[in-house]
Amino acid sequence: MSVWMDVESTKFDLVAYKLSFELPLLGMVKDNATVAENKDNLGKILDVYKVRLRELKLGRRQLPLADMHHVPVIQYLIGTISKDAFNSHPRVDYAWPHRNS
Repeated sequence: MSVWMDVESTKFDLVAYKLSFELPLLGMVKDNATVAENKDNLGKILDVYKVRLRELKLGRRQLPLADMHHVPVIQYLIGTISKDAFNSHPRVDYAWPHRNS
Protein backbone atom coordinates (compact mmCIF):
# COMPACT_ATOMS: atom_id res chain seq x y z
CA MET A 1 0.00 0.00 0.00
CA SER A 2 2.77 2.46 0.84
CA VAL A 3 4.35 1.93 -2.59
CA TRP A 4 1.13 2.88 -4.37
CA MET A 5 0.58 5.83 -2.05
CA ASP A 6 4.08 6.99 -3.01
CA VAL A 7 3.32 6.48 -6.72
CA GLU A 8 0.16 8.50 -6.31
CA SER A 9 1.92 11.39 -4.59
CA THR A 10 5.03 11.49 -6.81
CA LYS A 11 3.58 10.59 -10.23
CA PHE A 12 -0.20 10.85 -10.40
CA ASP A 13 -0.67 13.95 -8.25
CA LEU A 14 1.96 15.97 -10.12
CA VAL A 15 0.03 15.57 -13.35
CA ALA A 16 -3.51 15.49 -11.96
CA TYR A 17 -3.12 18.66 -9.94
CA LYS A 18 -1.51 20.51 -12.85
CA LEU A 19 -4.60 19.59 -14.86
CA SER A 20 -6.99 20.58 -12.11
CA PHE A 21 -5.34 24.01 -11.81
CA GLU A 22 -5.48 24.66 -15.57
CA LEU A 23 -9.02 23.50 -16.27
CA PRO A 24 -11.83 26.04 -16.03
CA LEU A 25 -12.94 26.69 -12.50
CA LEU A 26 -14.70 29.80 -11.30
CA GLY A 27 -13.94 31.63 -14.55
CA MET A 28 -10.18 31.04 -14.60
CA VAL A 29 -8.58 30.90 -18.05
CA LYS A 30 -6.86 27.63 -18.89
CA ASP A 31 -3.52 27.15 -20.59
CA ASN A 32 -4.33 24.81 -23.49
CA ALA A 33 -0.71 23.71 -23.99
CA THR A 34 -0.36 22.72 -20.34
CA VAL A 35 -3.70 20.90 -20.41
CA ALA A 36 -2.75 18.96 -23.58
CA GLU A 37 0.65 18.00 -22.17
CA ASN A 38 -0.74 16.86 -18.85
CA LYS A 39 -3.70 14.98 -20.36
CA ASP A 40 -1.12 13.01 -22.35
CA ASN A 41 0.95 12.42 -19.21
CA LEU A 42 -2.15 11.37 -17.28
CA GLY A 43 -2.93 8.84 -20.00
CA LYS A 44 0.56 7.36 -19.65
CA ILE A 45 0.16 7.05 -15.89
CA LEU A 46 -3.27 5.45 -16.31
CA ASP A 47 -1.71 2.95 -18.75
CA VAL A 48 0.52 1.78 -15.90
CA TYR A 49 -2.43 1.69 -13.51
CA LYS A 50 -4.43 -0.37 -16.02
CA VAL A 51 -1.73 -3.04 -16.11
CA ARG A 52 -1.42 -3.07 -12.35
CA LEU A 53 -5.17 -3.33 -11.84
CA ARG A 54 -5.32 -6.23 -14.28
CA GLU A 55 -2.68 -8.01 -12.20
CA LEU A 56 -4.61 -7.40 -8.97
CA LYS A 57 -7.91 -8.73 -10.37
CA LEU A 58 -9.99 -6.73 -7.93
CA GLY A 59 -13.69 -7.25 -7.59
CA ARG A 60 -16.01 -4.56 -8.91
CA ARG A 61 -16.80 -3.04 -5.51
CA GLN A 62 -13.35 -3.26 -3.96
CA LEU A 63 -11.44 -0.04 -3.45
CA PRO A 64 -8.04 -0.48 -1.79
CA LEU A 65 -7.05 2.09 0.82
CA ALA A 66 -4.21 3.45 -1.33
CA ASP A 67 -6.75 4.26 -4.06
CA MET A 68 -8.66 6.49 -1.67
CA HIS A 69 -5.84 9.02 -2.00
CA HIS A 70 -6.79 9.41 -5.67
CA VAL A 71 -10.48 10.06 -5.11
CA PRO A 72 -10.55 13.84 -4.50
CA VAL A 73 -8.69 14.89 -7.63
CA ILE A 74 -10.27 12.19 -9.81
CA GLN A 75 -13.71 13.28 -8.64
CA TYR A 76 -12.85 16.78 -9.85
CA LEU A 77 -11.21 15.70 -13.12
CA ILE A 78 -14.06 13.46 -14.27
CA GLY A 79 -16.21 16.57 -14.27
CA THR A 80 -13.89 18.30 -16.75
CA ILE A 81 -12.65 17.73 -20.29
CA SER A 82 -10.01 15.39 -18.88
CA LYS A 83 -12.69 12.74 -18.19
CA ASP A 84 -11.85 11.14 -21.54
CA ALA A 85 -8.47 10.10 -20.09
CA PHE A 86 -10.36 7.94 -17.61
CA ASN A 87 -13.01 6.82 -20.09
CA SER A 88 -10.30 5.63 -22.48
CA HIS A 89 -8.88 3.37 -19.77
CA PRO A 90 -11.78 0.99 -19.07
CA ARG A 91 -9.96 -1.05 -16.44
CA VAL A 92 -9.09 2.11 -14.51
CA ASP A 93 -12.61 3.42 -14.99
CA TYR A 94 -13.97 0.08 -13.78
CA ALA A 95 -11.83 0.32 -10.65
CA TRP A 96 -13.73 3.39 -9.46
CA PRO A 97 -17.12 2.00 -8.38
CA HIS A 98 -18.43 5.41 -7.26
CA ARG A 99 -18.47 6.46 -10.92
CA ASN A 100 -20.94 3.76 -11.90
CA SER A 101 -23.36 4.01 -9.01
